[in-house]
Amino acid sequence: MIEASNNIVKIEGTSKTICTEFTHIVVHIMQTFEKEFELDQQQAICVINECCKIAYMDDESRSEYLRKLIKEE
Repeated sequence: MIEASNNIVKIEGTSKTICTEFTHIVVHIMQTFEKEFELDQQQAICVINECCKIAYMDDESRSEYLRKLIKEE
């Protein structure tokens, strides 16, 4: 099970079930990017890849990056 609410994620289950659920989430996100934001598959993959890079930042760097990103909107 993968549950996200208010910037808190709860993950439970085997690696197989977590991977399966995460894949379903990624498919839905990509479809949303394609439909709602008119991105092609490659652009959607780039967005997801950038999110993964941000996730690997240390807490301080991630917070600063996301603050700047929000200000740009």
